[in-house]
Amino acid sequence: MSTPPDYGEPWEATNLHFLTAKGNFSTGVLASLHSKRIAQCVNACQNMTDPAAEIQAMREAIKEAISQLDEYIHFLRSCDGDVGDCKRVIAKLQPLIK
Repeated sequence: MSTPPDYGEPWEATNLHFLTAKGNFSTGVLASLHSKRIAQCVNACQNMTDPAAEIQAMREAIKEAISQLDEYIHFLRSCDGDVGDCKRVIAKLQPLIK
């Protein structure tokens, strides 16, 4: 396994200037939001050798978990069980796979 790159994490969003994709500088609230999001993304991927592959693997694991919970819901329904908890878990996991 290779060593993950070091980008000097953790990053902090202290600079309120942001260079947009079109090469323009943005300042103020929007720039602050962009800076915070960039810092959060970099920090979340710290220690990942291949962030894209690892994130995709997590999404696949979540899809499998949802599938297993869905099967469990069908089982509970066949036994007249309460499926509310499973539905709430699925609702929380669903946004993570998009």
